[in-house]
Amino acid sequence: MAINLELLNQSSDEITIIIGDNILLKMQAGILPTTIDPRLKQVVNIKDLQKSVALSQFKKLQRLTKNIKDSLGKYVNEFEQMERFSTDATITTQIRDKLTKFLTDELSKCKAQIINASSDIEKTEREVGIRLSDSYKLGFCKKCHAYMGEMSSLITQCPKCSEPITEESKVDVTYLDKTAYSFLDGGIWFEEYVRRLLEEQDWKVWTHVSVMGSSGILHPIDVLAIKNGRVLIAECKTGAIDARDISHFMTQKSDIPSHFGLFMSVMNCSSKNNANLLKVSTSCLIHEIGNKTDTEITKEISRHVKKFK
Repeated sequence: MAINLELLNQSSDEITIIIGDNILLKMQAGILPTTIDPRLKQVVNIKDLQKSVALSQFKKLQRLTKNIKDSLGKYVNEFEQMERFSTDATITTQIRDKLTKFLTDELSKCKAQIINASSDIEKTEREVGIRLSDSYKLGFCKKCHAYMGEMSSLITQCPKCSEPITEESKVDVTYLDKTAYSFLDGGIWFEEYVRRLLEEQDWKVWTHVSVMGSSGILHPIDVLAIKNGRVLIAECKTGAIDARDISHFMTQKSDIPSHFGLFMSVMNCSSKNNANLLKVSTSCLIHEIGNKTDTEITKEISRHVKKFK
């Protein structure tokens, strides 16, 4: 069956999908396969990703990156305190010297934590065999200890004390950029993993879209897929859920012209309430995905689609 895509607005990502003679979907396009960083595609393409040791290693990269950001934030705060104490006329020279020494030691600890976390990131990436992080040169003034941010050739002296910048002022640090961090921190990796499984079954897939329902309301949908004139939507959860999550998904599905609904969870979310919600619908619960192989998940999706064809 023919599927036609038309732009609703030349200046936006809004499109309409016409399927045969009866189905019209209007949506704001989400993440397309061509827009995903090739390095992140390597993650999604790992066989049995959700069961692999690699996924926990990638999560470790995210945690280490957060540690670096937190340590940088603490470094800046400690430096600002030191600046305030240096000009505070209400404290004695002796107290000021003690505070300055204490804060200087704290700055050194923060800097060491940043360097150690960066080293752990490089080690973890070597173990997993995929490079997701980027390298940066961060500036720390050797004289006044000011953090100068990412270094460039345009920065020749410290903005605080005018100390000339030398190679000793630059520290090589490796961490995830915002895109990679968000990909691993939330459920985007899971949505893209489900996309890959559906594409392997010849579905045309979009992730992270907003689809207009019959009511005129835009619904955020994790995965939208079309095959042979049939529409499938999927909700992808990596954390704990309850009956309200499934009930909300069922409400969305009833408002969107779709034939199949998949509520997919990495964790175990079986309960009598959850089962009853899905029993009377063309939706199904595929959970405990963290313990299943690609083949097992694919078979469950296929069984559901065949059941309601």
